[in-house]
Amino acid sequence: MLGVEKLDLRVSGVDFMYGSTEEGIEGVRLRFFVTDPTGEINASGGVQVTMEEYFQAPGLVALVDLIREKFISRLEAPTEEAE
Repeated sequence: MLGVEKLDLRVSGVDFMYGSTEEGIEGVRLRFFVTDPTGEINASGGVQVTMEEYFQAPGLVALVDLIREKFISRLEAPTEEAE
């Protein structure tokens, strides 16, 4: 998906999802804000990642790359047809 790489994507928050596992945290939700190069399109959202993915992406630049990867993957995923 050409052009998606050019979007200005920023981390706006990190939420830890607590559950009943021994470690207490089941996953991480990364919140983001995205703007197109002209500033005409703005959007926000979130992607869920595993704890392993989160710890393998130290720092904001690595988190932005992880979000961008998940975001593009979601945009390119085939849509399910309504029944």
